[in-house]
Amino acid sequence: FPSHDNGGMERNFGVFLDPSDVTVGNLYTAGLRMPLGQGLFYDERRRDVQIAKSQQRQLKADQRQLLNKLVFDAVKAYTDWHLSYSKLKLGEENVMLARIRYQNILAQISLGDLPAMDSLEAILEVQRREVMLKEWQWEFAESVLACNPYIWIDNTMVGIDTSYEPNILTTPFPQPADSLPR
Repeated sequence: FPSHDNGGMERNFGVFLDPSDVTVGNLYTAGLRMPLGQGLFYDERRRDVQIAKSQQRQLKADQRQLLNKLVFDAVKAYTDWHLSYSKLKLGEENVMLARIRYQNILAQISLGDLPAMDSLEAILEVQRREVMLKEWQWEFAESVLACNPYIWIDNTMVGIDTSYEPNILTTPFPQPADSLPR
């Protein structure tokens, strides 16, 4: 054990000192300081073990956090894909209905029931819906690409085929924080 010695001298003098508090002559002190209880209750090894345990708990928490983020991102990609698929199907139906309406207006114009100007409004509506459908096709393609990194079979990443249709989930997603050992 390392020991430290100390010593000193105290000399009190002056006009304003209370004579009852002043010792006669000088006051000498000497001492030896030795850490007898150092390491008795807490040493470096115990500290290192506690730090390692704390770091291990932190790593498990970080792992759970990353797994939760992965599941969140996968669910978000799936719901975006599901929504864009629904928009795509709606857009296809909208274009089909606009074309049917345009054909009906052309038939009524040929019969003389409607003026030819009505065909302009109908064809513009067809074109507007076709543009909207193109935008939704792009959105659908992007959502398919966003889903692909989360689909794996036998340690091989597989993508979503564009012919796949999303299903409504009937079972809840697993809770990733509970799937890890504690």
